[in-house]
Amino acid sequence: MVNGKYQQYQLFAADGRLLQQGGYQQRIDLSGIQSKIVILKLRTDDGIKTFTLKR
Repeated sequence: MVNGKYQQYQLFAADGRLLQQGGYQQRIDLSGIQSKIVILKLRTDDGIKTFTLKR
């Protein structure tokens, strides 16, 4: 679940492959993602914010 507003998200595998992208969603579904570590990039009004997620 993502708190706050953003315009676009991108999910990347640890090796840099783009796994998923889209517009604003309160919940981003990761159920189809096989990677144990993913990088989440959110484009906001203030710039790009990057998070590392461990599953």
